Amino acid sequence: MVDEDRYCVDVLLQLRAAKAALHRLEGLVLCANISRAASWRRSNPAIRWNVRKRSGN
Repeated sequence: MVDEDRYCVDVLLQLRAAKAALHRLEGLVLCANISRAASWRRSNPAIRWNVRKRSGN
């Protein structure tokens, strides 16, 4: 867009849209990671106990 001599406002709007899309993607990745970690801990109670034991010290 810059090479095409577009208006500054058009370029800024496209940049804002790209940033918003990346922000949404960050949220999706974070939610997926938290979900996987929570299900992994539920399926491994011994590991969950070790984490609690360490945090109590």
